[in-house]
Order: sequence, then C-alpha cells, then structure tokens
Amino acid sequence: MPSRDPEHDREGELGPHPQVRPFLPHRREHGRKRHCGHNEAAHWSLLDDPVQSPRPRFDELLILSLCSASMTHEQVLEAWRRGGASRNRVLVELSEEGALDWAGRLVLGPTEARRLAASLLGRSPHAVDALGLLRDLVTDEDRYTREAAAQAAGTLLMQHFDEAYPVLGTWRTDPSPLVRRAVVLISGVAADAMRPDRARPLLRLLDPLLADRVREVRNALGGVLATTLFAAYPDDVFEELTYWSTSYDEQVLWHVATALGRAPAGIARRALIVLRRVSLHDRRYVRGAVTRALAHLSASCPDVVGAELRRWLEDEDRVVLAREALGRIGEDVTTPGLAPVRLSR
Repeated sequence: MPSRDPEHDREGELGPHPQVRPFLPHRREHGRKRHCGHNEAAHWSLLDDPVQSPRPRFDELLILSLCSASMTHEQVLEAWRRGGASRNRVLVELSEEGALDWAGRLVLGPTEARRLAASLLGRSPHAVDALGLLRDLVTDEDRYTREAAAQAAGTLLMQHFDEAYPVLGTWRTDPSPLVRRAVVLISGVAADAMRPDRARPLLRLLDPLLADRVREVRNALGGVLATTLFAAYPDDVFEELTYWSTSYDEQVLWHVATALGRAPAGIARRALIVLRRVSLHDRRYVRGAVTRALAHLSASCPDVVGAELRRWLEDEDRVVLAREALGRIGEDVTTPGLAPVRLSR
C-alpha cells in the first residue's frame, strides 16, 4: 500500500501511536463515507457520534489535527483539560504552529483558554510581543492564570534577557499593583545561581518596588527577596541589603530586616551587624521586623544570635528588642562557654 502524503504524515515528529489506527473511524451517511479532512462540520459529526466516539481521546484529537489545517479551540481545550502528557503535547503542537497567534485568540476565551494562553506565551520566541499579552494576563481575575502568566514571563526573561528586561522595567510604574507584583515574581523565576552576572540587574529591577506599600507587592517582594534571590546570590543580595539599610523609608528597612532574617549561615554574623543598625529605627513596624529576623536566625545560628542578644541586653537602646526576640524564640539561647541567656520574668 503506498504511503500517505508526507506533508500530512507527521507521525515521526510526534512519536508513534501504536494503539491508534492511522485514520479516524468513518461512518456511512446518505450512502457515502465521511473521512477526516472533509470539513470542520464533518470533524464535529465524528466527535459527536454517540456510538463510535462517545468521548474523544487526545490521540484522536491529535490525529484529527493532522488531517485538518489546525485544531479548533474546542479540541485544544478538551486536550488541555485532560492534563498530564496531553497538556504537554498541546503546548508542543501549538508552539510549532505559532504561539503568539494561538495565544492572541485564546486570551479572549474562558478561564481554561486564558490559562493555556499564559503557558503557551512562555514558549514564544518573540519576547516583547509575548510580554504585551502577558501584561493583561498577570491581572486576570483567575489566580491560576495570573501565576501561569508570571511564570511564563519569568521564562521569557531567562531565555531572552536583553529583550525582556527593558519591558519589565516599565511594568514597575504600572498603576495596577498586580502588574508590579508580577515584576517581583518574574525576578524570582529568572534567578539562577549559574548566572551570577544577572544578580545585579535583577536586584536593580526590584529597587523601586522596595518602598511600595501595597500588600500584594510587599508580600511578594518579601518572599522572593528573602528566599529565592538570597539563595541564588547570597553575597550580592547581602551587599545590596547593606546599601538599602541606609534608607530612611520604613518599608525599605522592613524588607532589609525581613530578608536578613533568612540569611544563609555563612552570612549570619554580618547580617547581625546590619540588624544592629536597623534596630535603632524609631518605628515599631521596623523594630518588629528586626525581632522576627533575630528569631529566624536563632534557628540556624543559635550561638551567634545568643552572643548578639547578650550584648543587646546590656544596651539601653536595644534591651527591649532583645527581650522581645527572646520571647519569640521561646527557649534559652546559649553561647559556648557562657551561661544561657534567659528572658527575665
């Protein structure tokens, strides 16, 4: 039997399908056979046939797409909803056809369509155009769509850093706090310990957002700075935190103290020196962040924190904070060779 036209035979690209016949089932209607590729109405008549195809499998949808110019929205979403391998193959298939074109149509659809559009845009080779669509998706009413859009934008920043970076810089002044929050999340996605050259640019990207008091932005920045970025670039982040600690803005100092509380063990001693200065701020908001930072550091470096608190207990400017920190720790803090530091009752 002669082989099919190679332009329509893409089995080699998509992998073998040993359990699926090379052609869709057909049925007789008015004395004629209706095969795939006839028209879109014929496609849906096959899918709606209660006898031969009660519910189309993804493999059938995939073969159907090979017989036609492209899958319809409904077919794409049906495969996407199945999750797992079906979802991955949808992304591969649509990326080959043109991620931007498909995403431009999907963003106007229902929730599942917008989630698919967000994931698909992370695969686009056209970073600037893709970010233009993702700008709207990071403000979507659906939380999962927003997270998928931020993840996709972070992937674009990793793969097309020079193109995406200036675009994201303009997002920092966007009126929507969700767009500004997305910049923070995107920076976390793009953090890579194997690319130390990107540490400074990522930190500069976040710099204007340190004073942002909107809850969504503040919470996102506190988490990304204290965990993701500190883990990837400990020395660079500490140096930047030291510089930011000279600020008079209470929100900036709150971020400094919060991040220093998550400092790696090798930086703990230096972190305490910076916290010593920040602790003198007169706002309760900042001082509370300092006490929480001391409590966090004591979990990984109890000896270092114990020695520091011993000095603070003898300092009239810091004794109150030292007692509050000991109260948060909830147990004795010891220092080698010295008696335990205990909170007086």
